[in-house]
Amino acid sequence: MQTQKDHVEAYQFMMGRMSASLVLGDPSLLEVPARRAWTGFLVGIGITFLIGLGFFLYGLIVHLTAPKPATRPQAAEYSLQVDHHASEGGQSWLS
Repeated sequence: MQTQKDHVEAYQFMMGRMSASLVLGDPSLLEVPARRAWTGFLVGIGITFLIGLGFFLYGLIVHLTAPKPATRPQAAEYSLQVDHHASEGGQSWLS
């Protein structure tokens, strides 16, 4: 007498053969029907990772080798010059 586990394994085997015959046209083929899709997916993920790593390394190298910007002068170094001669002769530029 078969156990429930044996029934489940037989059912899964039968469903695998049915899906293989439907997708590939050959029920005796022992390949996984979605193997090609999974392989393409994993290769795509790998290529994407390598491209991202390349951009990261390029940015890191450019950032570390860039010349340092010149320092800005402090606020105390600025001076304010006021032109007191604008309103000579009683004339104001506002009026």
